[in-house]
This record gives sequence, C-alpha cells and structure tokens, in this order.
Amino acid sequence: MGLISPVWGDVNYFKSIYFARIMSNQSPSYFSKLILTVLVSLFLKVGHAQNYNFSLYGLKEGLAQSQIMAMYQDHNHLLWLGTYGGVSHFNGTDFTSYSKANGLASNTIHSITEDGKNRIILGTEAGISIITAGKIENLNFKEPVGQLVCDKNKTVWGLSRYGLFKLVNNQVVFGRQTFAKEATALSLDLKGNAYISVYGEGIYALKNDTWVLTYPFPANAKNIYGRKILFDNKTPNKFYVLTPQGLYVNEKNTFKPYTLVLAKDNLFSSIEQDNIGNLWIGAQRGAYLVRQDSTVIYLNNENGLSQKRINKIFKDVENNIWLSSDGEGLFKYEGDGFVHFDKFKGVNYSSVISGIVADKNDNLWIGTFSNGLINYNSKNNTAWYLNRPEFKNKTVFYLYKDADKNVWAAIQGNGIWKYDGTELKQAILPKPYDYNIVLIDKQKTLWYTTPFNCFYVKNGVEYRISGFKGYANSLRQLNDNTMLLGTTKGVYLIKDFIFDENNRIKELDGVNVLSINAYRDEILFGTLGDGIISWNPKTNSRQKYTTLNGLSSNDIYSLTFDGNGNLWTGTGRGINKLGYNNAAHKFEIINDRNPIVIECNQNAILNYNGRILVGTIAGVVAAKPNLIADPAVKPYVYIRRLTVHYDQAKNADSIIRIATAISKPISLDADQNQLTISFKGVFLTSPQNVVYEYRLKGVEEDFSRQIKMEEVEYPFLEPGNYTFEVRAVVNGKKSNTAQLNFIIATPFYATWWFKILVILGIILLIYLGQHYILKARIKRKREIEAIKLNEQTKIRKQTAEDFHDDIGNKLTRINVLSEILDKKITETQTDEKELVKMIRDNAQTLYSGTKDILWALDPKSDNLFEILNYIKSFGIDLFQGTGVNFKMEGLVAEYQQTHLSMEVNRNLTLIFKEVLTNALKYAEAKSVIIKISVTDKKTIDILVTDDGKGFSTEKITQGRGLNNIKTRANRIDSTAQIQSEPEKGTNITISTNIFVTF
Repeated sequence: MGLISPVWGDVNYFKSIYFARIMSNQSPSYFSKLILTVLVSLFLKVGHAQNYNFSLYGLKEGLAQSQIMAMYQDHNHLLWLGTYGGVSHFNGTDFTSYSKANGLASNTIHSITEDGKNRIILGTEAGISIITAGKIENLNFKEPVGQLVCDKNKTVWGLSRYGLFKLVNNQVVFGRQTFAKEATALSLDLKGNAYISVYGEGIYALKNDTWVLTYPFPANAKNIYGRKILFDNKTPNKFYVLTPQGLYVNEKNTFKPYTLVLAKDNLFSSIEQDNIGNLWIGAQRGAYLVRQDSTVIYLNNENGLSQKRINKIFKDVENNIWLSSDGEGLFKYEGDGFVHFDKFKGVNYSSVISGIVADKNDNLWIGTFSNGLINYNSKNNTAWYLNRPEFKNKTVFYLYKDADKNVWAAIQGNGIWKYDGTELKQAILPKPYDYNIVLIDKQKTLWYTTPFNCFYVKNGVEYRISGFKGYANSLRQLNDNTMLLGTTKGVYLIKDFIFDENNRIKELDGVNVLSINAYRDEILFGTLGDGIISWNPKTNSRQKYTTLNGLSSNDIYSLTFDGNGNLWTGTGRGINKLGYNNAAHKFEIINDRNPIVIECNQNAILNYNGRILVGTIAGVVAAKPNLIADPAVKPYVYIRRLTVHYDQAKNADSIIRIATAISKPISLDADQNQLTISFKGVFLTSPQNVVYEYRLKGVEEDFSRQIKMEEVEYPFLEPGNYTFEVRAVVNGKKSNTAQLNFIIATPFYATWWFKILVILGIILLIYLGQHYILKARIKRKREIEAIKLNEQTKIRKQTAEDFHDDIGNKLTRINVLSEILDKKITETQTDEKELVKMIRDNAQTLYSGTKDILWALDPKSDNLFEILNYIKSFGIDLFQGTGVNFKMEGLVAEYQQTHLSMEVNRNLTLIFKEVLTNALKYAEAKSVIIKISVTDKKTIDILVTDDGKGFSTEKITQGRGLNNIKTRANRIDSTAQIQSEPEKGTNITISTNIFVTF
C-alpha cells in the first residue's frame, strides 16, 4: 500500500513524486491495464520529479505484437496499429488483428492510411495490402513501402525504395519526379495538402499534381534527412522537420534548429503535437514533452513512460496522445486531472489514509493506519510525520474539523486529541474500545462514538447512548434536536438526546452506512454494497444510485461537495463525480477522465483549495474539480453487422457486415425477419463510459433508454421499410447517429397481387361452381329432354305405326268398297258414279296426307337430309305435269349426320311448301331451283329461285304467305330474305342456324 505525502501551495499544486503501477482486472468495461499515475510536485520552481498518467496496452490486451511502427485512425475512429506481427485495430475495448496468416502480404507493417473508399491501405515489407470490410487484397507490387498518406483529393501517395508513387486503380504508378535526390518523408498539412522532404534539397509541396520546391533547406543544413514533417496546429505557416539528429523548425519561411531539446546521444524517432500546442518527441530512449511555456520534460521509466525507443507518437480525434514503445506496447497519456501522491522530496509516505482535514492555518492533517499523523505546512512547503509518542506508529481512526477550525483526532489507545491552532492536547481519555467518530453539533455539544456506544458531553458531563444494532460508522446532525447515527445495520434517529430503537429510518434497515452528507433537502448515505442512498425527510422518499447508474463501485466510503455543488465520492474502485439534474431531481454521473482505479477509504475526503483530496489505501488522490471537457470531443458510433437468424430447420445464421456507406437499403426475404443489429461506440478517452440510445423507425418513435449492450435483437419483424438508428453517449455528449436501412419483403401471400389473385380465384371458383351447377342443370335438363325425346320418339314411332295400321287399313277399305260400289252402279247412273269417284279420290287424298303425317312422326325423318329430300319429293310431285322444270342442287348424304328437332323439321317443311306452292300459283315460271349451300360459319343456307314474272317488293303488300314464311323462319332462329323484280324472277333465301359438322 502506498502512502501520500501531500504538499500544497496557495497557487500551484502537487509537485511531489509518486510512482505506482496497478494491475487492474476489476472493471469488466476496461482491459487489464497498467496504470502509471501522474504525480506533480507543488511549486514549478521546485525541481521534483513528475510521474504522468499512462495506460499501457500490450499482448495481454490483444495487440498483435508489441513493436508498433505505424498508427492511423480511420473514419470509424478505430485506431490502427502496424507492428512486426501484423496489424491491429483498437476500438477502446477490443483489438482485432490481421496477419500474413489472414492474407497480408507481410507481417511487417511500415505505414497505414485510408483512401476515399474507406479502404485501409497498408504499406508492408512485401508491398501493399488493402483491407476492405475485413477482406484482404494484395496489390501486384512486392517492394517494401515505407510511408503512405491520402491527400485532400483522396489520392494515396507512398514512398518505396524506387521513389515516390501514387495509387491509381490499385496500380502503383511512379510519375515524373521534379526532384533529383531521395524523398525521405511524406506528410500532410492541416488541410490535407501533401508535402515531401527531399534529402539535400528541401520541402516540396504538391501543386496542380506537380511537386514544387516550396521550402529549400538552408545552405548550412543541406544534409537534413527528414523523418517527418509536422505542421503546427497553433501557428499558421509553421512546421517542424524531424531528423534522427535533431529537430528543425520553419517559421516565416526560415529554417532553424529547434534548440529547446537536442538529440545528442538520444536520437529522435517521432514527433506529434497535442491540442494545446505541446510537442511530444519520441527518442531512442523515452520521449520529450515540450510545453507551451518552453518547459521540457523528459519521460522515461522513472516517471511513468518507458526507457525504450518510442517509435511513433499519434494524436487521435479526441486529442489523446498515444506513444508506441519498442517492445512494451502502446501507451496512452491520461492527463493530470487526477494525481496520486505517496512521496515528497524522496521520503516515502506509504500508508492507508484514514482522514484528511485542514486547520486554521490552512495546513493539512492526514491520518493514517499504523503510521500516525502526517502534517503539511503550506507556507514553507514541508511535510513530516508528527513525532510524538502518543501518535507514533499509531492508527488515527478519525479526523474532524469543527466550525471553529479546531482539529480533532481519535487515536488508537490514546483517546481523542484536539488542536486549536497553537496547541495539541488530549481532550477525551481513552476507553476500552477506541473512538471512531468525533462531532460537535450546532449547539456546541461534543459527540463521539465507539463501535458499540455513542457519547455526548453536556455541561461537562458525559452521557452514554447504547442499544443500537450493529457498529457505529457515521454521525451527522439532521436538525437542532436530532442526530443521525449510521451503523452497520441501518440509521437511527437520536431526538433530544433520547435513543429509541424503533426511531429509525426503516427504508435503510439492514444497510451498512459508512458516511453521511446532505444536499438541499436530501440526506445522502454512502453505503457498503448499496451505493448512494438519498433520503428526503420531508417526503420520506428514497432514491438509490449504484453501478447501474455509472458509479465505479457500490461501496461508497466518503462523500463531499466541491465549489460548484458537484458531489464527489470515494468508492471501492476509484473516485466518482456527480452533478445534480434539477429537471430530473436526481444526481447524474459526470465521468471526468479518471484512470486511477484504487480503493478509497472511509471518511477520508476534503475539498481543499480548489482540489478534491481523497484518502485511499495507498496514499492520497487529488482531483481537479474544474476540468473543462472539450465540447467538440464526442464519441463516434458505427454499425458493425446485421445478423439474420433462421429457424432451427434451416441453415446457420447469416451475418451481413455493414460497409460505411450503403447506397441502397438491405433487402431481406420475408423469412429473414429475426435480426440482431450490432454496433460499436468508439470513445478512446474513456471507453468504459460509453452507453447507447437506439430506435427502429417504423416500430419505435423515441430513442430507448441508455444501455451498455452493443447489440439489439428484433424478433419476427413485420414486412416493411425500416431504419435503425443508434447513437453513443458519454457524459451527456451524444455522438453521430448511425443508420441502417433495410427492407423486409412482403411474403407472397400478403402481396397486393396475391390478394388480387385470391379474389380472382374466389370469383373464378364461384364462377366455376355456378358454371358447374348450370352445366349440371343443363345436363340434367338435356338428360330429361333426351328421356322425353326418347319417349316422344317411341310415341311418335308407335303412333306412326298405329296410325299407319289403323287409318291406312280403313282408308284402303274405303277405297276398296268404293271400287266395288262403282262396279255395281251402271254406266247410266252417272251421278252415282261421280259421287263414288269423289269418295275414292278423297280417300286417296286423305291417304296421301296421312303419308306426310306418318313421315313427320317417324323419328328417322329428324335429320337434315330426310327433310331436304322430303322437300325435293314434294317439289317433284307439285310441279309434275305443270310444264315447270324443278330440281334441287347441293343435297348430299352427309346431311344425315345433322339431326334436327321436331320443331325445326315441321317449320322448315312448311316454309318450303309455302314457297314452292306460291311459285306454282303466281310466278308463271318455267324453272324452279332449290340450291343448298354451307356458309363459312358451317351453317346451311337454302336458296329458292325461279325465272317467273317476279314482283316489286316495294309495291306488293305483304301477304299471308310471305308473312308465314318469315314468321316460321324466326321460330327456328333463321332469316328469310326475299329478292324480286318484275320480269326478273324471284329469289328467296332461308339462312338457317343449322350447323353441319363435315
């Protein structure tokens, strides 16, 4: 354990020496880091050594190799480190490494840059390797590449043993050079303009794609072998040229040696400038820090850095300074916001600190365990152990300063002592148990405790209070008549000097209270294991602050406030600063950079002359409460990958690595809706303090509460367009907002076209159903009609047979009887013979008529051929003996295949009987012809033409015969067209709807 010997002045602070290395494996958000703490002596005029805070990252933390030769920070703020074992990038918590085994051209990395496509370009011992989203590509150039830069025009320039080149379409192009000698350094100015240092000539600038000698070396310094050109970030047109033998500065176009620090026997190797203008120069052994006030500090293993060669120094976008040590790894400078003391002027004050107070003279009293009291005199800058036998090698259990600035000390085995500014004397005699708390209330009553009892002195008389559970840990006055007694079992209220076991803060039952303080209406309790508990006596409300709220530990040993009203806590893992949020009515963590992870001690805390002093198990830590963080320094967040989860029955999860700029949304199938989105916030200053806010637009309106996790799961997202947004937050400072756009396709069964198809399908099914029903009905109807027709056919056939047999026989009998009667009548009976003849003729006529009826009744007549043949026979009989030539053309046997209904049969027969009869009666024709033809539509047209006298269709009145023809044609779904002119004959066309199939 380390003890502090603090030395303070009224203007400048902390120039005592402390060197400690603490291996920290305690914080899950930190790597195991070697913390080398800065110790600053009190006065600048006093030449005490100074140890600076550095964090060390090496092989143990995941670095590829411990000799770093190149450093670069990419667009995602990842820190790339080129070594002899490959290249690593660091995001603040994790290293990711690539080597020759992964595809690099060589494990020796000399230089790193990034081109306009966000590709990492590596200059190696065996050429150029390019890393794009984790994939490695090696160019067809196998020579060593020493330096690489990418200028403001996104052109990559490099140096090899063949000279200066640039990359064009992944090809190394050596252009025409305007300089004769070797280019030794390649750098960029603050605007991204490219410059080279040419041995023996000077500094060339790239202008209009031509290298122009802009700053010639002076005649007395022609042999400058520049290793790096550094442009000053505070003074325009000022730059430095680093050589192994020394540093040159050019200001106002004049070169001169930089004399504040000389290389001598410690050759220079690297240079960088921090954000406040200090120069950092790496050397063969350690490094030099040249401050703005021209103070030069040599950094090596004696004050926190390394004695080995510092190969590279790099400033990141957060203004952190990184130094690579040859063989030890990577150092990060942590600043001087927190200083740890345990030495002063070569004297080691190593002990556990139990208390810190300042007396009337502003001198410090520091209590220790087992080493007595340390005094510090602020006027003469001296410190010493109090050399009195009552204190020597004793434990100081408690230090207290009352309202009159008297110092009270509870000493192991020696009671309570009081220092009034002039004299230190014993105030309370010892008891069997040592005193552990001292307090004087507003009424000037003295209170003190032992572990099992509480005492107060009133009017010179000591009174004892006992009966509380646990051991007394802390004591504070709540109001004029009430004291708060914190124990290992809770908090009791002592009212009007009366203790009642039931008079306690029930909300704190069982809580081990180590310290008590107050803020406005709230009482703050520092506890062991329960963090900070805030209790409001007026409302009896309670609020709890733990590691979930950002505390370093849930063990709170000490509490105090600075001049700005911020709460400072000494915890089991370092120091925390909290500010009160008036809008939210609660305290919030202010994570000022604090690299010191150390266990603080109970009640050892003091706001002293603008510093917060905290006693620890290894000395005193002094914190600057008024450090102002650069508002421009913010974290950066990027989206690392999108993981698509599948059902167990399918393939393994699919990982989509996210490029920096995605022009189109990522398209996902409908079953790719179980997603995990991984992201990373980079804040190299304090990566352990990064938290995240996120939302998925389309699902969530507002950003989420702050979380530490670096991935979010979304199970079973609905189809649609989504935008995932995430931002990192550190100390209330928010990063950029990283976005990931993706589209989950609509499943085919939910698409509009599928819905339309379903509707059409339903309509089709309804239609088909109705069609089927209709067809079934038609089929049934046809079946019924077929049955009826079959029955009718049977009836017709039977009727024809019966009619033929019955009527035919009777008519034959009449005819025979008439012939017999005719023979019996004499020739002289002419009237009787004429009558018999009329009977016989009528019987014959009736018999002929019955033949037509029998033909119509016969089912065999129900085809087109039989009907037309019947009409032909009718015409032949009609015109026989009249001198009219009658014939039918186009009658073929195939018409037998065309069956007709009885209705068509009857009407078609009657139509042509009417037509032929009219032709015989009125046409006075010599020729009547019936022509049968098949149309293109496979229907039958029948034309009746004569060469008779004709008639005028306009003048003639439609007679009953013509009307009958048209009416009957309409009945069988046919048309009748009549064409006639006087003396030109007549044409009557019957266009039927009778289809033929041949």
